Amino acid sequence: GLGEGVRFLGLVDTLSDYAPPCGAARLDEAAVFMRYLPDGLPATVVDQLRALAACGDIDAMFARCRSSGVIPEDIELTTFRRHLAVRHAISSAVVQYSPSPIAAPVSLFTANDENRADPRLGWERLAADRLTVTPVGGTHYSIMDAPNIQQLAKAVAEAMAVPHGTHRYRFGGA
Repeated sequence: GLGEGVRFLGLVDTLSDYAPPCGAARLDEAAVFMRYLPDGLPATVVDQLRALAACGDIDAMFARCRSSGVIPEDIELTTFRRHLAVRHAISSAVVQYSPSPIAAPVSLFTANDENRADPRLGWERLAADRLTVTPVGGTHYSIMDAPNIQQLAKAVAEAMAVPHGTHRYRFGGA
């Protein structure tokens, strides 16, 4: 809570800001649905889904994905709609969140198999010289899988063992 001390802030392959790029399209459930489509779908299916998304026809998108084998037969539309609503709410919250600079030291553990323009993932703007970046094995999606997770665990343990002095960094100006 507000005013509580922070001795360690560790982030695993996390962007500092999820704001959409300028001119990005609206963020509705159909747009969220499109974001989570797997790679490698036939272009004709993607084009059909884009057309349905433009109309906001989630039920038809669901049916098209099911007929293409993207959504398994055992997933019901109502269950899928609830899941999509949660993903939409999370995406909306993330996009609307505006992070503030932080006075605590920040340890960022990044997946070194990613090709990124900014290896600090935007955190230098918020943590400045208090940012430590430690690359570990894997991609964003495999960093938590063996053998990468062992390397990550070792790196986190080492970062937590580094003494940051007796000063306790605080949020909220306390």
